[in-house]
Amino acid sequence: MRGRRDGSRAGRLLVQTRLPTHPAVQAAVHADPGRVVRAEGPVRAALRMPPASAMAVVSGAAAPAFVAALGTPLGVEVQGPAGDAWRVRAADHRTLCDALAAVTRPPGRLRIEVDPLRI
Repeated sequence: MRGRRDGSRAGRLLVQTRLPTHPAVQAAVHADPGRVVRAEGPVRAALRMPPASAMAVVSGAAAPAFVAALGTPLGVEVQGPAGDAWRVRAADHRTLCDALAAVTRPPGRLRIEVDPLRI
């Protein structure tokens, strides 16, 4: 892997790993992020994780009331709580977002992250 951020001079990067064939390492070596996507796709589909499905994480002081009001609409699965957060899943974004939007927001802090980067 070569190159500096500003492109002014060549650079070097050293990666020490026990798994040189891991898709993330190979994607970096070949400057091809698609390698990670292709490797992760089947795993994410089997686990029903985005982008194979739609997910939201609901947290905050008002989350218990929000999730109680949400219930279990058709096509939506609610998991939790895990810590102070619930996972809400659906097969597609329209189903998920329609279900979330149908709930009257309870008073208090509420955070809803659709397709969160961290779970």
